[in-house]
Amino acid sequence: MIIKKTKIIPRTLENLYYKALKASYSNYQSFYKKGSPNKNERECDKRWEIIKPTLISLSPKSLLDLGSGEGYFTLRTADELGISSIGIDSDKRRLSLAYLTLMKEKIVNAGFMQGDISPNFISTLPSFDIVLCMSLLHHILVEKGESYAKILMEKIRNKTGKAMIFEMGESNENMSWAKKLPDMGENPHKWIEEFLYSCGFRDVKKIGESDSYNKELKRAIFVATT
Repeated sequence: MIIKKTKIIPRTLENLYYKALKASYSNYQSFYKKGSPNKNERECDKRWEIIKPTLISLSPKSLLDLGSGEGYFTLRTADELGISSIGIDSDKRRLSLAYLTLMKEKIVNAGFMQGDISPNFISTLPSFDIVLCMSLLHHILVEKGESYAKILMEKIRNKTGKAMIFEMGESNENMSWAKKLPDMGENPHKWIEEFLYSCGFRDVKKIGESDSYNKELKRAIFVATT
């Protein structure tokens, strides 16, 4: 009986912590759960269906998920495709939830690291076959400016073995931060494509679209080879 209780109590406390942490802030991504539908935050399921064929076609062995949030793409890539996947984020709450989800779902070939995504930090990382950079760069553009963002993307390109899958907020979105982005003109998708080329990526192609934060516009999802 004592042995049984020593197993139940830590598991109960872990579940309580997990639920409390989830409720403590506005979650950015869905929470990955094997074989079960979840509340589809930020169209995570739809975005997965867009990027999955590209991942399969490139047969990568490793993947880096920059700005991995609650770990949805890191975990699903490892679980469904068997790709060794590392997620990096600076938010301790999101990282804690991602790691707890990894343990709850018993997912292997995945892990998470806390890091401030900067040119210097990226320079310390090894290369990965695939880099996911989803909904990240617009925050860096707002905070650091276009020149800094370009240096960062050049560093990311140097760590990308096969391809980067990329998506970002656009200047025509009805959000306060959008007004602080470079003016992307009437065709933000074309502006982003040209920006990725200017960072040294080649063969940049749009592979799909998903809703913007307020769902009033469509963001482009690109694959860019190196």
